Amino acid sequence: MLARAFIEYNEIEDIVIFASGVSNSRETRDEEFLREKRLLEDVISKYHNSVIVYFSTCSIYNKALSNSKYVQHKILLENLITSRCSSYRIFRLPNVVGKTTNKQTIVNYFVEKIELNNEIFVYSNSVRYLIDVEDVLRICKPLILASESIIKNILLNNKINVVEIVELLSGILDIKPKVKIIQKYDDLTIEKEELLNCDINYNYNLLNKYYNKKSNELKNKT
Repeated sequence: MLARAFIEYNEIEDIVIFASGVSNSRETRDEEFLREKRLLEDVISKYHNSVIVYFSTCSIYNKALSNSKYVQHKILLENLITSRCSSYRIFRLPNVVGKTTNKQTIVNYFVEKIELNNEIFVYSNSVRYLIDVEDVLRICKPLILASESIIKNILLNNKINVVEIVELLSGILDIKPKVKIIQKYDDLTIEKEELLNCDINYNYNLLNKYYNKKSNELKNKT
């Protein structure tokens, strides 16, 4: 999804978009983490004079996830880049939404569960930030072209409870989900001044854009 969104940079010699790493936050297999690390090391070695653009995760701010293999792996690779690259842009992303067949994204996971009428287990106080992959590109573009190496959170002011994500998808899909709420705290602690402003209906509009099948069918016919 990110690789497709940033495809225009394939034609720019001194900018390398690294978007082929581990994308499943629930991944635990060491071989998958090692594969990404080796691939990144090869890219750094081959393109040592280029700007390396790497997509990390905002889950490092989530106390419930900060010690997971996935988050620790992302921190390791961030450190690898900052220590070996002369020029880099590290973007820490929330849950990215867009056209993708990856069933491991949080939204695709919920959509599949709802459509199959499977029970969904969600934490009562679990919150996330969503962002359109097109907005990731729009926000990152000027930062990539700037001359400064950075580590930057790409976050909108649209914190949403996971239960509400399921409820919005339920309305868009017109299917009543089977939800079991587990009493557990799972939050992201982000300083408000780091958040970018967005429309109050951003989350609904975003989910409706990609998952309203009736609306998308009409668009395809016109």
